[in-house]
Amino acid sequence: HGGFLAAAAEKCLFLPLYLHGQLERNGVVTINFELQYVQQVDPMIDLLARVSLVHQTGRLAFVRGELAQGDKIAVTFSGTLRKLSHAAVR
Repeated sequence: HGGFLAAAAEKCLFLPLYLHGQLERNGVVTINFELQYVQQVDPMIDLLARVSLVHQTGRLAFVRGELAQGDKIAVTFSGTLRKLSHAAVR
């Protein structure tokens, strides 16, 4: 279902920051999120997320990725994240 794929892709946006220890304790918010459906995949087979951090500044991170099953790409996506400071959470 397209809604599930979109939600899974958006959840993957923060992974490069998290895995490289660059995610602020207070988290991030999604500023921009673009998604392209490429082809239908089997809902009974696991999806693999391939995500990369394209660029980051002090507050912004630019990420792109894809969800795939083997060599079949289900969706491609990109997004811009804003890292939250301690003051922004209060």
